[in-house]
Amino acid sequence: MESGDPSIGPQREETPKALQDEATIKDGMRVGVILTVATFIVLGYMALGVEYVNLSIPDMVLYNHTGSEIEIHLGNEVTVVKKDSSGIVDQPVACNGLIRKCPRGYKPLRTGTVNKKWSYEVVYPPPNYKKRVNSSRIQYRYQVEADGTIYLLEPDSDFPAHKLPPQPPGFPMVPKYTWGERAIVIN
Repeated sequence: MESGDPSIGPQREETPKALQDEATIKDGMRVGVILTVATFIVLGYMALGVEYVNLSIPDMVLYNHTGSEIEIHLGNEVTVVKKDSSGIVDQPVACNGLIRKCPRGYKPLRTGTVNKKWSYEVVYPPPNYKKRVNSSRIQYRYQVEADGTIYLLEPDSDFPAHKLPPQPPGFPMVPKYTWGERAIVIN
């Protein structure tokens, strides 16, 4: 090819200043793209609503209708609940599957009366049973009966529930094992 060929434009000399300006423009475009993507992600979370972005652990409000004092053990924490009153602990996480792989943060829940301990498989409650207490707290309400059966209550129900409501699948949580001494064990 000849240098006089019209299909080839005049050669531009690449100066350090021109290269620096071009690099600055490319960096500016990258920052603009990153800011735009970040803005769309934030707007997307806002469009989904605060309810879906809430990362706090719901409360388990357990009303003691056993006729005796009970203890609720969640991990290393113990909550004593006098008869005919309620205690609040973190909502236990369910372990699903035959392999018994538990999700991160899993803590077994144990409770019981002076004379009995009960063991359960945790069933996570359906979302229509949750009650929003304030902008950052959600709770599920339960009632434990004298035979160790734990009933899920409607979100706005009063304690004690004299007429226990129809239960969703997996509820009431019926004890798998019963033995003497003091604790309900929910695994």
